[in-house]
Amino acid sequence: ELIAAGLRDERHLHVHYASCFLADLLTARGALDDADAVLRTAEDLLSGSPDPDHLARVRVRRARLLRLTGSRHAAAAVLARAEEGIDGDCLTMEHVAWLVEKALTAAADGDADAARAWSDRLDALSARTGIRPLPWEARSLDGIAGR
Repeated sequence: ELIAAGLRDERHLHVHYASCFLADLLTARGALDDADAVLRTAEDLLSGSPDPDHLARVRVRRARLLRLTGSRHAAAAVLARAEEGIDGDCLTMEHVAWLVEKALTAAADGDADAARAWSDRLDALSARTGIRPLPWEARSLDGIAGR
């Protein structure tokens, strides 16, 4: 309803954020097809957008869906494009999710060293900034050695 109302009222930024948050919830519940549909709405709103921050927000979530559906190589490519909107010094929600996805994609590719390096980078940024990853993001890294 929030997304439909936002579209009706041309509140595209509200639709964008709501779509990303809803995609997170649907993904966590395992409703990947529904999450995909919601992300498509956000992607359609952003078509042609030059804003790398907004694009990163959607791309990180798209990469997560791709990884979860077994498309690791496509996920890695989307993560590479998302990096354009990731500020290496800040620890935003998107940066946390991006680091988690980089670690999980590396682990899925059998590259334990790279997975550990991405996980360590998240830990270092968290210690430096005082920003803790959300519990579900931290839990997703539990299987990576050294965590």
